[in-house]
Amino acid sequence: DNHCISADIASMKSYYETLISTAKDANVSLAQAFGFGGVPSSTYYRTLHGAELRFETAEKVMKAIEKLSAIQRHRANLADIRKNGGNPRKFAK
Repeated sequence: DNHCISADIASMKSYYETLISTAKDANVSLAQAFGFGGVPSSTYYRTLHGAELRFETAEKVMKAIEKLSAIQRHRANLADIRKNGGNPRKFAK
């Protein structure tokens, strides 16, 4: 079935589309993730304008999105602890 194969290929996301979706779901700036992942801003802008990403580059950015999301969650948890009168040092043991 060539039709089914071409439908599958048409529905596949590019690395960039996957990164956009993941960053959005994680509430992380994609530009910030590129920088945090050690990827030059020029690569971000080339990708933004249609250049293809290498797998290795996409992988670096994906890991950066995960780390930035974890940092945001950690900061939010600390803010909640402080707001509720807790001492974060109690929880560090």
